[in-house]
Amino acid sequence: MSGRREAILPQSRHVLKIVSTTWNRVAEDLFDFEAEDVTTQSFSLAQADRWPTTWITRVGNVVSLAPASELASGPDSRGVSDTGETLACCQWQDDGSVHLDRPAAVTGTRRQWLVIRGREGGHSLSEEEVIKLGFFKFRVRQLVASADDGAQPDLRMNSPELDRSDIDMDEVQDGDQLSCRICLMEGSTREDPLVRPCQCRGTIEYVHVGCLRLWIEDRLDTRGREHGSYHWRPLPCELCKTIYPAYCRSVRDGTREPLVQVPQTEPPYIVLENMTKDTHVHSARGLRIISLAGGRTVKLGRGSDNDVSISDVSTSRLHATLRFKGGKFVIEDEKSKFGTFVTMRRLPPLGPGSGMSIQVGRTILRLTVQVPDVAARGLAEQDDVKSVSTCEDTAGDDEEIISI
Repeated sequence: MSGRREAILPQSRHVLKIVSTTWNRVAEDLFDFEAEDVTTQSFSLAQADRWPTTWITRVGNVVSLAPASELASGPDSRGVSDTGETLACCQWQDDGSVHLDRPAAVTGTRRQWLVIRGREGGHSLSEEEVIKLGFFKFRVRQLVASADDGAQPDLRMNSPELDRSDIDMDEVQDGDQLSCRICLMEGSTREDPLVRPCQCRGTIEYVHVGCLRLWIEDRLDTRGREHGSYHWRPLPCELCKTIYPAYCRSVRDGTREPLVQVPQTEPPYIVLENMTKDTHVHSARGLRIISLAGGRTVKLGRGSDNDVSISDVSTSRLHATLRFKGGKFVIEDEKSKFGTFVTMRRLPPLGPGSGMSIQVGRTILRLTVQVPDVAARGLAEQDDVKSVSTCEDTAGDDEEIISI
C-alpha cells in the first residue's frame, strides 16, 4: 500500500473503524490486557465498489492495511507475505456489513479468537466452540438446557487416541477356565462377566467388570458435587497403557451403560473437554461436567475455591464465569490479565452500527462498522472541509483514513 493517505468523502458509505493494539513482547498466541508496552494504531476503511477485500497484516509491531492486489506474492503456508503476517481478511457485503475471515489461500495463519473480555453481556456458547483462558483451552462438547429428553453427559472423548469402542460384555460365553487378573477368581456370570478391556494378553487378558469398576473408582473422583457436577478423565491400563473405554455394552440385549457409575447430572448442564495435551498417558485430559441448575454461577480460574480450578500460570485466580440466562449458556470474563476468548468455525458478520474485538497472536483488533451519517460527522470534525487529496492535513497522526 502506498504511503499516501486520503480522506473519506463526506458522501461515503459505511466505514469500518479498526483499532489495533499489539503487545510489544514476543508471545505465542497471548495478549496481556494489563501491559503498558503496546503499540496502538487506528484506521478508517470506507466501503466502495473497488477494493472490496482488504487484508490486515503486521510486520513486527506495526499493523497495516492492503488490498489483495498489492500483496504481490501472497502469503505463504505460514500466513506470511511480503507485507508481513496476515491477521485477518475484511470483505465488504452489499448490505454494508463486513465478513471477517482468514484469506482462503492461507492455511497457516494464526487462529482468530473472539474477545470476551469487555464484551457486554458475555458470549452465548454453542457446541464445538473452543474457549481459551490465557493459554488453557476447553472445547464445548455438550449443552443440555432441559431434562425433557433425559439426556445424560456423553463421556466418550473426542480424540482418536483417547476414545475406544465399548467393552463387549458378552464376549466370554464360558469362562470356567479363565481367571480375573484382579481378584484371581475363575468364572464369568451374566451379572459380573469377564471382559477384555485393553490390549493385555495371556494370563492377564481378562478381568471381571465389577473388579475393573472398583479399580477405576478408587482412582477417579466422580463423587457428585452440587447438582451432579463432576470431573471425568479416561484412565489407562497400568500394564499396556491402553485407555479404558467409557462404556460397556451387551450385544445380547442391546443395553449400554457407563463403565463407572457416575452421578446423575441435573440440567441445565454443560460438558467441557480439556484440550491440554499431556505426554504422560494423557493424565490431564478429561471432561468437566458442570450443572448450572438453580441459577448458580460457575467460577473458572486458578484459585482453589473455584468450581473449575485450572492449574496454569496464564489463568487468573478468578478468570471467567458461566451462567445459564434466557435459555443460553453464557460465559463472561472477570477482568482477567490474559483474557477470555472463543473461537468459532466462522466469525459472525459485523453489521452496520455493531462492533467486535478479535485476537490474532499478540494483536487485538477492535472493529466497528459506522453508518454513513456517523462516518460523515467524524470526518467533518477532523478535516473542516480541507482538500481531499492532502491527507496529512485532514487526518490525525495516529489514524489512517483510506478511501476505497
